[in-house]
Amino acid sequence: MIPLCSIFFTILLLLGTLIFVSASRPNLRFSLQPADNDAIEGTKTLLSCYAEGLEDDMVISWMRDETRISQGEQLLNDQYNKRYKVEINTSGQMNTLYIKPVRMSDADHTFMCAVYKGDVQVLRSKSCTLKIKQVPSLQFPKCSTSRASYIEEKDKVTVTCTTEDVDPKPSIVLIYENTILEGTTEDNFNGNIMIRYTFTADREHDGKTFICTQKTPADKSDIRNCSAGPIAVKYKPAQVKIKGDVFYNVGKEALFVCSAEANPDPTLFLWSFDPPLAPDYYSIENEDRVLRIKIRSRYNGTRVKCEVSNSIGSSLKELQIFTHSYFSSPTIIAEKVGSGQNTRSGLSSSINSTTMLLIAGSTLMITALLIGILLCYFQICKIQRHHPITNSGYRIAQPEVYFVPKDSIAPSINNCDCNEWKRTVGIQVPTDLDIESVYMDIEDDKKTCSHKSV
Repeated sequence: MIPLCSIFFTILLLLGTLIFVSASRPNLRFSLQPADNDAIEGTKTLLSCYAEGLEDDMVISWMRDETRISQGEQLLNDQYNKRYKVEINTSGQMNTLYIKPVRMSDADHTFMCAVYKGDVQVLRSKSCTLKIKQVPSLQFPKCSTSRASYIEEKDKVTVTCTTEDVDPKPSIVLIYENTILEGTTEDNFNGNIMIRYTFTADREHDGKTFICTQKTPADKSDIRNCSAGPIAVKYKPAQVKIKGDVFYNVGKEALFVCSAEANPDPTLFLWSFDPPLAPDYYSIENEDRVLRIKIRSRYNGTRVKCEVSNSIGSSLKELQIFTHSYFSSPTIIAEKVGSGQNTRSGLSSSINSTTMLLIAGSTLMITALLIGILLCYFQICKIQRHHPITNSGYRIAQPEVYFVPKDSIAPSINNCDCNEWKRTVGIQVPTDLDIESVYMDIEDDKKTCSHKSV
């Protein structure tokens, strides 16, 4: 028979073991609770929870409201498979729910984690909600014009930019040539926000584009643009120009070129003259844009006109020309004509180009002659000053290097029956020789006077 004290000690040992095991195992709890989250409609968001003290037969599930939507990583309904996904880390304690894409309806539900042991819910976390921020749909913004196909000058044109009215409210602005336009009007219609800008069409708007920029506080990186244009403004020919001179010599050919800016392009160039010119003395070419005239004396003061036309209208430009001959000095009155406004100025000319050329040529010839005379005079004087000549007028060649002879012969009058004279001899010798060896001493009794010139 087993003693009672052995049984007692065995029971105590079992109780101690149970207490130790219970104390060493952590309590079942959520150390990371799901938290409220801000999400942008159409993007991706996630919710997480972390459970400690899980037993082997326990599993974490996600709840939407009171509905269990997952068991571990498995979703319990096919309708959730399209947008929901669950991931669990290797320890099985971290559980993450991904929602993509986020919908506005997700803000109407609460989400939480729960620990299940079989089909029995053992523990539940705190619940959380999603705050959904909206951004305009991808088709926004939209740009349009009231008259997209055919716009003429002075037509009223309205540019409209439209975006979706969502929460938070987006902002839209119209930009023209890198400047935000002032004076736009805003309106809400059928769930959309619209801003409008109205202007009077001008040729300066032709080919220009209006830009609409959209921004949203929900996502500062989401910046979108749309454009209205390029605007096609149709206008009659403007800035008509006649390229050509005003003054022409009789008998020469004058060339004139007519050009203009227009939309659509000019289709007709019509030349006319006042007074009329004989057809044989002018020709038109290059699609009627170029005019050639053979200048005659009676064309002085003639007005040359070029009328440019397109489907919208026409514009006229005038140019008055003046003629003169090579030997005449006419006094003329020039008239500048264009766009219906005339300006007169008196111009006079007393000397023609031929006379001026004659005067200039004569002056140059006289100047050249004087310079030649002076040069010759100074050259002759220079020769006479630096080069001695004989009685016959021949030039005596002079050496470039001079030495005074060592003997310095200067005969005395008493020892010579010749006239009184004094001689200095210049001798040219090489510079690279010994100068002392060139000369020879002469005894006094052998020195004679001489009339020889050296």
